[in-house]
Amino acid sequence: MAATSNDEIKTLTTHYIDGAFVQSHGREVVETIKPTNGKVIARVTLADEEDTRRAIAAAKRAFATYGRSTREERAELLRRLRAAAAARGDELTAAMVEEYGGVVQFARLIVESGVVAGRMPKARPASHSEHKVVGPHNFYNVLCWNGAACR
Repeated sequence: MAATSNDEIKTLTTHYIDGAFVQSHGREVVETIKPTNGKVIARVTLADEEDTRRAIAAAKRAFATYGRSTREERAELLRRLRAAAAARGDELTAAMVEEYGGVVQFARLIVESGVVAGRMPKARPASHSEHKVVGPHNFYNVLCWNGAACR
């Protein structure tokens, strides 16, 4: 990604695959338009079939080990994700406002609700009826709904 100020157009040419940002194989580029003023704020290279194949293969490899992880290990990963989201709350809020034209107060509530939803007890609950482990999809909706916020 290349951008040094809020006035420059960001250029995104990578995808997060197999634990790293890798150059896109795809060549189709779309523009992200700021809804409040109609200006182009980013140009994003879309993934193609090859990028998709690489991502699926990486996900299958990751699932092989993740699927054998314990409940506690998975909960710890989610706690770390929650902490990372909490640490970048202002950035995530600003990205939502810029890309969706939303109101700061509303965007902040969405980000904070994702962070709060990610709180999990460190100890195993006495019964499953007392607590539910929140899945990663809640964080995905808050963090990666906005692609630029994940970088």
